[in-house]
Amino acid sequence: MNVRSVAVSVLAFGLVLAPSVSASAATSTPTPSATTTKKKKATPKPLPGAEKKPQASECLTLAKFDKKAIPTAEEQRTWNWPGERLQYAQAWQLTRGKGVVVAVVDSGVDAQHPQLRGRVRTGVDVTSGKVAKGANTDCLGHGTSVAGIIAAAPREGVAMTGMAPEAVIFPVRVTWGFNKDGEVKTANFIRALDEAVQQSGVRVVNVSVTVPVASLRPAERKRFESIVTAAEARGVLIVAASGNVSSTGPYAGQQVENYPAALATTHRNVIAVTGLAPDGKIAPEAITGPWVTVAAPGSNLLAPMRGTDTLVYRVGTSFATPYVSGLAALLVAHSPELTPSQIRQAIEMTAEHPSTNPSRSTTGYGMVNPPSALTAELPSAVPESTPRAAAPLTPSTPPDDLARTLSLALAGVAVAFAVLLPVGAVVVRLGRARRWRPGRLPG
Repeated sequence: MNVRSVAVSVLAFGLVLAPSVSASAATSTPTPSATTTKKKKATPKPLPGAEKKPQASECLTLAKFDKKAIPTAEEQRTWNWPGERLQYAQAWQLTRGKGVVVAVVDSGVDAQHPQLRGRVRTGVDVTSGKVAKGANTDCLGHGTSVAGIIAAAPREGVAMTGMAPEAVIFPVRVTWGFNKDGEVKTANFIRALDEAVQQSGVRVVNVSVTVPVASLRPAERKRFESIVTAAEARGVLIVAASGNVSSTGPYAGQQVENYPAALATTHRNVIAVTGLAPDGKIAPEAITGPWVTVAAPGSNLLAPMRGTDTLVYRVGTSFATPYVSGLAALLVAHSPELTPSQIRQAIEMTAEHPSTNPSRSTTGYGMVNPPSALTAELPSAVPESTPRAAAPLTPSTPPDDLARTLSLALAGVAVAFAVLLPVGAVVVRLGRARRWRPGRLPG
């Protein structure tokens, strides 16, 4: 999910109060001989960053997608490569992440999803321009897919399971995904990240939303940095998407540096995540750069869909990021005493650098390795680790161009879906939403 460079004032962090009737007018009592004139109440001004809540009929449902977006049973078996590549079964011999709270800054999370039910808290919503309770629904479906990759429980007949299937999700809604320009408001993004790190019990924050650093004002950058610093003091790890290359807008085709991922270069409690394909190559449209910490599966993915236990295709760094958040949750459950810096260190020093792409500047320390991270012996210092070479995984899925064909870039987030069926208002909204990037909502 990408936050566009909207001109948001620092004053956006406050509240704009509606005009009020003067005290004298409010308390004066008309006499029988006087003519009483009713004053109309002033219409409250919308709060900075306020986003209109969509109607239920606008929310994405499976009926609005081409049936090709829904994998068959055979496709579920062949496309579910991350579980094997990341060796879930071996990691689960040590822990399943029970009770660890992961905040998900996104479009909300469907608390009634069969694979998440009972482990999604009420959460908070900042889309009105202020903080309100309730983000345990999801109109877009992006946040539910992210949460599912982190914590979806095993379910008979469903091939996909989350990395930490006993973790708890705290949703923070930063957008509904249907605002007029299809992007997250910077003021809301800052507010949402701040809320996520301040929540009691949260140890990991997944941020599949990005904003180009070049689009931020100095005060906004400083605010992001102060939130990350506060998170470190609270023992909170932030796992952030590097972003997806946009096809439109002022940064079209560019490998832009995004916040909060870019803060991984200066803050040890931030992990920046890019995406890899099954063959070890960079996933389509994934942003890479020297700020990237590690990589995770980023194409040919399956994830839960809101309102059903059916899986859908996904691609992009939005969906690579929750694999690392899930691993962080496993590490917290296994060794609660670890600091954010130590969790990052364990993930870095055990990652496998793909032999097909030896440049550290693109994939960081390489593909995460959950079993190795969980059994790593951490030195007292934080050394500069040397990436380990690993043989590429033979693709067991269709080529990357198929993922590109099947994907529906919801919000610039290449939300890997196929083609929308209906033509009309909903299609127009989705077209706008395509400007999100992973972090915009990265796909």
